Amino acid sequence: MRKNILILGPSRSGKTKLTKKLNAELNYSIVCFDSIVYAFEQSFPQLGICFGDGAKNTAANLSDFLVHYFRVLSYRSEDKNGVKFAAEGGYFDFEKIMPAMNNYGMTKDFLFIGLVYNNKTPDELFDDIRKNDIEGDWSYNCDDDTLKKCVNIFIEDSRQMYDKLQRHNFMIYDVSNDREQTLNKIVNDVKRM
Repeated sequence: MRKNILILGPSRSGKTKLTKKLNAELNYSIVCFDSIVYAFEQSFPQLGICFGDGAKNTAANLSDFLVHYFRVLSYRSEDKNGVKFAAEGGYFDFEKIMPAMNNYGMTKDFLFIGLVYNNKTPDELFDDIRKNDIEGDWSYNCDDDTLKKCVNIFIEDSRQMYDKLQRHNFMIYDVSNDREQTLNKIVNDVKRM
């Protein structure tokens, strides 16, 4: 029986592309943290759930909502002929969400997938982002100088996230070398589970 999937990773690691592949090939519904953050930012700015420099605060402020949202979605997916969801994002407070999911007995209903790019230099990551940019990506219209500054932060985020993913028993996939091939491998791995 298929499980819901939680996909975490640093910015521009392929999370959205992976959920789209899971949707197209395995009919997973898509849950995007960025869409949730945008809705909160526009509707309830006083909650401090927003894009930008406050990523840690956003992750912490979003935690309780995500746990309960996953519970509802998991329960509803059982009512919808087993249609499962793949949730993806980077705004994730491991220390709040993982224990809560475990306390509610939800971890057995999920596959936990982590994407990292720990074997890329800043220049390689910059080139990879530009190669994979599509209209609608925040980096698509970003000037090169700004993106180059961001890339160093992304690489550090990837390294820090790797440790957290490992500590919480995520299946970790490094997308440093051939991102497309790695994402296809993940979809095939999910098919076999």
